[in-house]
Amino acid sequence: MRMFKIACNHCIRMDLILKNPFDAYDGKLSVKDAIFLTQTELNRIEEKPIFNDRLQKVRDIFLLCWYTGYAPVDALNLEDNDCNLWIMATRAKTAIRENVPVLPSALDIINKYIKKQMKLLPQMSNQKMNAYIKEITDICEINKHLP
Repeated sequence: MRMFKIACNHCIRMDLILKNPFDAYDGKLSVKDAIFLTQTELNRIEEKPIFNDRLQKVRDIFLLCWYTGYAPVDALNLEDNDCNLWIMATRAKTAIRENVPVLPSALDIINKYIKKQMKLLPQMSNQKMNAYIKEITDICEINKHLP
C-alpha cells in the first residue's frame, strides 16, 4: 500500500491526478485475535439434534468447511464432479488450485447432498449463513462469535 501511495504522489507531481486517495490511509492494520472452537464445542455442533431443515443445511456446510479448510464461498461453489477421495477446486479469493483430501466426516456430508442440486451443497447467501450459524451456536450453548 505504501508503494501505491508513493505512485499516487508521483502522479500528483506530474499533474495526472489532483488528490492522493491514500492521504486518509494511515497504513496501520487492526489485528484481531482469531476465534477457534475447541474439540468439545465442535463435537457439540456435530452431535446436537437439529430438526430444522435450514439449520441442518447450514451446520453441514459449516462442518464441511471445518473439515476441508475451505471458506464458505469455496465450499458452496464445489460441484458434484469435484469430489472423489480428493476435492480439487480453485479458491475464489486467491485463484489458487488446491487439492484437499476428503475426510470420512466430510464424505458423509457430501453423500447427503450429492446429485440433489446443481452444486455439491445447498446454496445460501453469506448473510443468511452467518445468521443461522449464530442460531446454531446459541442452540449448542457456545458463547463465541463465529464470523
